[in-house]
Amino acid sequence: MESNQVFILSQSAAQAFEVLGFLEFDAKVCSASFVKNDGKLKVMAVLSNNLLGVANAPSKPCANRMVPMPQDEAEIAYRKIDKASALVIANEALEDNIYVTGDDKLLKKYEFPTDKISQIDTKRAPPAPVEEHESHSIGTTCWDTTPEFKSMVTGGKDGCLLLRGLRNIGGEAPRPIRAHALFSGGVTALCFSRTRSMLYTAGGDGSIMAWNHGAKPNAAPIHGNDMNAPVR
Repeated sequence: MESNQVFILSQSAAQAFEVLGFLEFDAKVCSASFVKNDGKLKVMAVLSNNLLGVANAPSKPCANRMVPMPQDEAEIAYRKIDKASALVIANEALEDNIYVTGDDKLLKKYEFPTDKISQIDTKRAPPAPVEEHESHSIGTTCWDTTPEFKSMVTGGKDGCLLLRGLRNIGGEAPRPIRAHALFSGGVTALCFSRTRSMLYTAGGDGSIMAWNHGAKPNAAPIHGNDMNAPVR
């Protein structure tokens, strides 16, 4: 169900993995991710009204978890972005580098949101992105970064993977790596292993694939594909 709320759960067993609280944005949330800024953990979200929103994430249970975090604690801020944006790419490795992608087939870098909702002029065009890069031809669906934060991979409806170096996102255009079937929705989920030099991907075609990446050998043999070689 679509919602304008984002619930934050603890990852600590000591807190019984309980809900710490929730944030309420100005419009429905298309996607959200965590990011660090000024030493604080924040939630970054692409909203259905073409806004990029950011708010402080609670680090302990809120005083009243039945209502949204109050503005003086959440410090919600917004930035207007291009239409048809759907997926936000942000994490601690990217720091203040916030990337957004959507139906226009581009990966766009935006400045950190700083405006209150009352300062957003809905009649004016959004400020131009800081950078624009080619992305998947018919939409980006998912992404992840390597545990050492050296590379980022995206999966798309085109069934391909795009591998980029985080230190030079705008460098040479990545070579599409064919993975899952186009007709069934392409790549639907992906995740880098935290213990192996492996990337795992899933597709609408019902298959799960394991991809070897980097020069570090894996601890045990595993059937899959090599991201450094053409996929046939």
